[in-house]
Amino acid sequence: MIQDRCNRQVRTVGIMARPADDQGGPSELIWIPLPSDFGSSDYSRRRAKALTKHLSAIAETKAELLRLFDSWVLPSSDLRHYLGAHRQVETARKLIELLPPPVLKIVLCYLVANYWERRSGWPDLLVYRADQWFLAEIKSWRDKLNENQKRWIEDNHRYLHLPFKLVQVHRLECNVSASA
Repeated sequence: MIQDRCNRQVRTVGIMARPADDQGGPSELIWIPLPSDFGSSDYSRRRAKALTKHLSAIAETKAELLRLFDSWVLPSSDLRHYLGAHRQVETARKLIELLPPPVLKIVLCYLVANYWERRSGWPDLLVYRADQWFLAEIKSWRDKLNENQKRWIEDNHRYLHLPFKLVQVHRLECNVSASA
């Protein structure tokens, strides 16, 4: 959908491949088709009809969605490098296993509406147990929310309506006395 060569705005760009691990090492140049306005709100407005059609065709069951995801992994390799998501395949697959497909569609719609503005600020954890889940932002007693996190919380309240908790962790003082 994103790299659709029928889209007049798609052009070929070169990016440096990110290493498979954090060790650095030699990188190679990857040439990929990308819309010139990808990730912006202009892109989502311009492609609204095609995006709606594409997202509405996404499978409704987890099994179907996992098959679709697995078929997208290889063709999306270069795009995932561009997005910095090249190492998150297993994490993405796990999200599909855990979260209901309608929730995943809501998240995808939210992200595609303005990816570069909405990609950061997401909570630290997905807490899951027996079909119950919530997102959690963890803060120490000294830590404060940054602007992206505040924006995500507000957007979640307005658009996403995902279960969310802000968890403040306090340091416990432990007085251990030496005994003779």
